[in-house]
Amino acid sequence: MRKQQIAERTKKAAALYAQGMPRKEICQTLNISPAMLSVALRAAGSPSRRDISKEEYERRLRLTREKHALGLSNAKIGKALGLDPTLITKLLREMGLSSNGGSSKDSFNNRIQCVARFLKQGLTPEQITTEMGVKLGAVRNWLTPARKIVQSESEDTPPEPAVKPTARSMFGEAPLSRNHPIVVDAMWRGLEKYREPLAL
Repeated sequence: MRKQQIAERTKKAAALYAQGMPRKEICQTLNISPAMLSVALRAAGSPSRRDISKEEYERRLRLTREKHALGLSNAKIGKALGLDPTLITKLLREMGLSSNGGSSKDSFNNRIQCVARFLKQGLTPEQITTEMGVKLGAVRNWLTPARKIVQSESEDTPPEPAVKPTARSMFGEAPLSRNHPIVVDAMWRGLEKYREPLAL
């Protein structure tokens, strides 16, 4: 029974450590000493956090930034990425970002901006629900202000100037053949222009 408890504790410690939970919190959660935690991590073969590859670190930063842009809290980001919320907070600080758990007004505005971006991409409310990890009813509450943002931005965008048709544009953009009347006429005009004057 004792060996089974140690094995379970070792497994839990390794899982929490892999999620990015600080050692101190792991010790408090499992009610073990730092020395016992070190022994458990060595027994589980857990790599040191300093051994995380650059690619993995950049992947965590990228995913955290994407989830943060959706307006998710640190707890939801951590749950989605399988990381401890404390680690998410550190990653956000390294990128110069603040947590979305501030004022409810800021969080609400962030979500509206996020929905507006998805609307520009042509996503449906159901697809936006999947992307943001929220309920459809919440997305519907943000649709009206988000659509106003999209509409105002489209009105502010100046229309592209109309291109006036020319004689050349009537024949398309492809090069004209050498036997085309326009090409032949241009060739003869050039010859007439640069023809040497007759000697008197």
